[in-house]
Amino acid sequence: MAEVPAVRARLTETTAETGRRLARALADRTGRDPDDLEVRVFTAAVLGALREAVLHWAERGRTDDLLALLHRAVDTLKAGPALPARP
Repeated sequence: MAEVPAVRARLTETTAETGRRLARALADRTGRDPDDLEVRVFTAAVLGALREAVLHWAERGRTDDLLALLHRAVDTLKAGPALPARP
């Protein structure tokens, strides 16, 4: 996934469709339009964080605990815009 351009491109396509679905679900739960800027930004941030966690995992030989990396990615988003010091 990390090394094959065609696979990486397919990941991007799949992520875009997942983003549209997530935006619709968020919009349904919040009463907002799926095309609202805030819904789109939130969706993009979540998907970007998860994508980077998976790429981090793949680029390092898939030896780390992927679930733990996904949790770290979400925790980073929860922490807000400042990049916290590493624990």
